Amino acid sequence: MRFGNVFGSSGSVVPLFREQIARRLPVTVTHPDMKRYFMTIEEAVSLVLQAASRDERAIYTLDMGEPVKILDLAEGMIEQAGYRPYVDVPIVFTGIRPGEKLFEEIDVSEKSAYRTDMAKIYITKAPSKF
Repeated sequence: MRFGNVFGSSGSVVPLFREQIARRLPVTVTHPDMKRYFMTIEEAVSLVLQAASRDERAIYTLDMGEPVKILDLAEGMIEQAGYRPYVDVPIVFTGIRPGEKLFEEIDVSEKSAYRTDMAKIYITKAPSKF
């Protein structure tokens, strides 16, 4: 199963941003155009349980809507904390690491996946040639 970043999980950028903002440290963003998919813990658990309840042995892809620009997330979190981005809390760009992409690609189009009877859960089509 493949899905995006879960808000507040150990691998999420959200706790890091919270700590940086609370300490008034520069918020570190990889690149101004970086985008990622996000979902809540509740959404992730629900989708995993739904996919696990299916009889098919398959690769499941979850439709997570539109990706979020990490810079927008950082700016929004700074504002929610009562500060002004770039004024009260700086934002610095650290650069893309080797192998890292600006955009995650999750393809749930008809050419790559087919819809199941459960909303937001798709089964990835096997390639025609190996």
